[in-house]
Amino acid sequence: MQAADADAFNALLADVAECMGHRPISARATVHWFDALREHPFPRVRSVLKGWMVTRHKLPTIADICRECAELAAADRERIAKAEAAAFDRTPDYRGPSEIGRRAMREIRSFLREGQRQPGKWWAREIVQAHEAGLPHPRTGRDLTDWQVRMAQAALGQLAVLSGSAADDGAWEETA
Repeated sequence: MQAADADAFNALLADVAECMGHRPISARATVHWFDALREHPFPRVRSVLKGWMVTRHKLPTIADICRECAELAAADRERIAKAEAAAFDRTPDYRGPSEIGRRAMREIRSFLREGQRQPGKWWAREIVQAHEAGLPHPRTGRDLTDWQVRMAQAALGQLAVLSGSAADDGAWEETA
């Protein structure tokens, strides 16, 4: 409280004492009350004294008012800290999967579906896809040979099998 609040505080304290059925507080005691409560703002002291009249049946002591004012100040600090923390919160809001994430999940799911349909054929798919794209062998980095591509296509069912008699000379028979 500030010196300008002294008259309003004196009137408030006299009203509280009268409402509580207490004898009037002397001017000397009012000065002690004012000095003891000087660290708290007058609006807070006023709200504590008015709240005390509603909830309690006897006149508060200076310690009671100081304790209540300190509790209100702590609650105000916590409220302000929470509001500031919310204002400076840098945690990104989750707004669902991003386009990059969706694309990656589609690729993963399609890869898993392909792997479930044809287990053990991943190597053949890699070779055929590399051949179609004009890329080297996906594992070694060397150029793909014709027999590697044909073996991969046969494994995937794009070429059937070696013909019985032509197997000796390495000729392939396309059945698909």
